[in-house]
Amino acid sequence: MHLWPRRLQQALDALPPGAPPRPVPVVAPRRRPRWPWGVSLAMVVAVGIIVGGGAGLMLAGLGLGLVGVGYAWEAQQYRQQYQHYQHQQEIYQRQKQVYEQWLKEHESEVQQLRQPKIQQALQKMVAYPEPAKYPKPGVSEAYFHSFLNQFFPGMIHINLALGDPIKTYKRPYEPDFVYIDEKLNLYLDIEIDEPYFYDPKTKQVKPHHIHDQKRDEFFLAAGWGVVRFSEYQVVTQPQSCCKYIAEVIAQVQQTPLDTRWALIPDLEPEPGWDEAKAQQFIRQRTRYHYLKQYLPKEIFQEQQDYIMRL
Repeated sequence: MHLWPRRLQQALDALPPGAPPRPVPVVAPRRRPRWPWGVSLAMVVAVGIIVGGGAGLMLAGLGLGLVGVGYAWEAQQYRQQYQHYQHQQEIYQRQKQVYEQWLKEHESEVQQLRQPKIQQALQKMVAYPEPAKYPKPGVSEAYFHSFLNQFFPGMIHINLALGDPIKTYKRPYEPDFVYIDEKLNLYLDIEIDEPYFYDPKTKQVKPHHIHDQKRDEFFLAAGWGVVRFSEYQVVTQPQSCCKYIAEVIAQVQQTPLDTRWALIPDLEPEPGWDEAKAQQFIRQRTRYHYLKQYLPKEIFQEQQDYIMRL
């Protein structure tokens, strides 16, 4: 997801008469982890052994049957959701192709309309970053940072903070990463959103990134753009996340993507979460499982003490 200040967004959306509507990406469904079903099977077998005898066998058989039916039903639901997603994705790709082809055919006309509006909007920056006093890098940031430096050398900055341009917040916000193009006067706040975190003060796991609207508005008020990825996207699709950032930058530059991005898949959209969904992730230990699976071994080991609490 990305957000622009209102004036810049209006400049980027400006189109001559007769343009097709901009297509909306489709969010892929996510299947629940399989390990809870394994735990359920183990518990059913354990109960059968504890009860013992014919009653134990009967309970175990009934429990295994119910678990099997539940697993089959969930798998069927996921297949139906994925088939629907594939159908919608085909429609989206066709619409995207039509839209991009129209933009290509009317490129000079579109650029002539947008370029002066974009330049005017970029000059509305009202706040610049300063060194962060208490930087707190996240678990997956070191991993993603290596990809950002690979694709955007010299443009990615860390350990920065943004003071309040309108003096309504006492503490400055600290972006995970900042993309800075001084020639364009373009500043991007790049964020990695985790559904929950471990609080060492209370020794509790708590939902996270439920209400980020105020933070986004803070950066937008300063004239910055905001790019948000879920942590799951970053650890499973780091190159596609970088491609997404390149697409965002290309919007402002009004230039086509470099050919090096052609071989990298588009970023799969990720649905957001509310309090209830974050609590479900906590119960399922979702972050622990995907970080263990996808983070490089050396990074996982460096952060192992923290990850084990997730």
